[in-house]
Amino acid sequence: MSNRTTFVDESKERVQSAFHNVENEIQKLQKQIEDQRADLTKRTEKQLKKIRKDLRANKTIRPYVDRVDNLRSDVSKQLETRSKAFEKRSKAFEKRIESGFETLLGSLNLASRSEVERLDKKLKRVTKKLNALDKTLGGAPVSSKTAVAE
Repeated sequence: MSNRTTFVDESKERVQSAFHNVENEIQKLQKQIEDQRADLTKRTEKQLKKIRKDLRANKTIRPYVDRVDNLRSDVSKQLETRSKAFEKRSKAFEKRIESGFETLLGSLNLASRSEVERLDKKLKRVTKKLNALDKTLGGAPVSSKTAVAE
């Protein structure tokens, strides 16, 4: 029985570690993509301003410059829309991964992070109620660790 418990504990730790690593990698990738997008946008805007300034000086080309400005505005709007869509897909992907891990943890009869957090909140509420009750009865306050051990 001890070997099975050890195996389950090790499996649980590996799965939790893998889940944590996946979350970290996703966050790193999102940050890299956002940084690259911001850098590209900044450089492009700088170049466009310079070109626009040069072209506006030429009265024959001015109507075309205005048209390019309109197109640039349209592209910016599309980029923003696609960026939002990417964020939505990314969140949906994270939820699917989380759901898969919860299913895996459930099949191993292990608690997921959200279940542990929910239980922790309940334990804190019960501890507060016990402390309030102890105060009214004149007893010593209870810590959440003491409550778990008892």
